[in-house]
Amino acid sequence: MKNRSIKIMGIIGIIGFMLLAGGTMLVGSMMSNDEFRDSIQEEVAQDEDDQQVSEFVNSMEDINYTLDSGLLVVFSLIGIVALILLKKKPMISALIFLVGAIGSVAVFWWMLLPIVPALLYLIAAIITFLKNQSDAHKKS
Repeated sequence: MKNRSIKIMGIIGIIGFMLLAGGTMLVGSMMSNDEFRDSIQEEVAQDEDDQQVSEFVNSMEDINYTLDSGLLVVFSLIGIVALILLKKKPMISALIFLVGAIGSVAVFWWMLLPIVPALLYLIAAIITFLKNQSDAHKKS
């Protein structure tokens, strides 16, 4: 039985984490730009009735975008390692996928977007565990 579905889910998860890392770096560079930040502050100041927008803009300024994008790249590298080990050591690969899924959810619990690649890692880990157990039962 081939690992095609596991590889596809792993690759899509890796691409998802890399796209999120790039988007995080882009938003971080926009928020560090003084002109962009000043224009947002002016817009928020003009509309004083909307307190939620002001709180959102202030919370966006407090985020460490470099750290977040770096962690997203680390989770994509975890997926690459799991894909490399998939053929020779499937149980270790499944554990690495599982660690990547749980770790990304634990680190980015406040952000909704990384849940999709993490879910793909989790499904790949479950399929690998089940496939390996069914192969072990067939051999005995």
